[in-house]
Amino acid sequence: MTIAAPGVVNIEMTGLQLDRLAGNGGRFFIWRFFAPGLWWHPHPFSLSAEPLASGPGRGSALRITVRNLGRGSAQLARLKPGTKVAVEGPYGLFSTAARTRRKVVMIGAGIGITPLRALLEDTPLAPGDATVLLRGHNEAELYLGSEILALCQKRGAELFHLTGARARWDDHSWLPEDAVRAGYTIAAYVPHIADSDVYICGPASWARNVIADARAAGVGPEQIHHERFDW
Repeated sequence: MTIAAPGVVNIEMTGLQLDRLAGNGGRFFIWRFFAPGLWWHPHPFSLSAEPLASGPGRGSALRITVRNLGRGSAQLARLKPGTKVAVEGPYGLFSTAARTRRKVVMIGAGIGITPLRALLEDTPLAPGDATVLLRGHNEAELYLGSEILALCQKRGAELFHLTGARARWDDHSWLPEDAVRAGYTIAAYVPHIADSDVYICGPASWARNVIADARAAGVGPEQIHHERFDW
């Protein structure tokens, strides 16, 4: 287990042949951690990195990134090494298998950013094919931001950090206040949005506003792939 940000931890689980799940980065699994007070509670979390080989004698590894949002997730941050885990899945369509277009736009907010990191790692892309937009009140809320930056540089993807307070007078905006005042919409960041697949992950009300903005910019319903991240 490692700390990703204040109140946010990466939990890595090792086992045999877990790398056979490669290609499911971004999709979610149901996790049961066999620790006191946790074994009976199923937790739906997305992978935050592609399954990978983790070294000689260690089999392979899966990683999830968890934010302390309540008693259950706070207990996960105190898991001891060696805790046994049962996993079920994968579920959802938040993967490259749902892709319908060459160009891809990935938009995430808060802890909903973490599956985008795995999706960016896994999706077949040519330089210039992907645009990534990360939304948070500040840079500290752009979880796994340094990893995503490195992947964008490696894969030739464009990256925007959209930080700042929301526009409290506008219930329909998903952008920071300064962007709303400037009249920006999703098309200001991604002019080719209408010919792209759009992957969205974040709080429900925020995601609804992103979807409405994308639809207004000409994105068809079959191009929108939305994973709820407000369990």
